[in-house]
Amino acid sequence: MSELKAFAAAAEPVMTKEAKKIWRLMQHKLPELKQFDCPEIILNNRLRSTAGRCWMQSNKIDIATKYLMHSQAYQIYVLKIILPHELAHQADFNVFGESELACGHGKNWQFIMTKVLNLPANKYHKMERL
Repeated sequence: MSELKAFAAAAEPVMTKEAKKIWRLMQHKLPELKQFDCPEIILNNRLRSTAGRCWMQSNKIDIATKYLMHSQAYQIYVLKIILPHELAHQADFNVFGESELACGHGKNWQFIMTKVLNLPANKYHKMERL
C-alpha cells in the first residue's frame, strides 16, 4: 500500500468523527437538518487543485489527502476550515435546496458559515496549491 493510501486509511476515521461532531452542532442550530445524515467523508488521493469538494446529490464529501499530509498546520486548517466549509454546502442543499449561485456560495451557505458555524464565509482556502 502506498504511503498516500495508508495515510488516507488512517486519517479517514478521524475526519469522519470530526464531521459528525460538526454535523450535530449544525443540527442543533438548524433543526430542519435533523432529518438528514452526516455526509460520508472520503479522503481522495486524486484531488489536485482543491482541498475539498461536496457532492450534494450523493451526500459525500471528498477531502484532498495531500493537504492533510503536507503539514500539521494544514491538517488543522482542513479540520477547522475546509471540512466545515464543505459540510455547510451539504447543509445548504439539504435545508434550502439548490444554491441560488452556481458556485454554491450563496446567501444560505454564507448564513450557515457565519451564523451557524461562526466561521468566515470565504470561498477559497488560503493554503498553497500543492
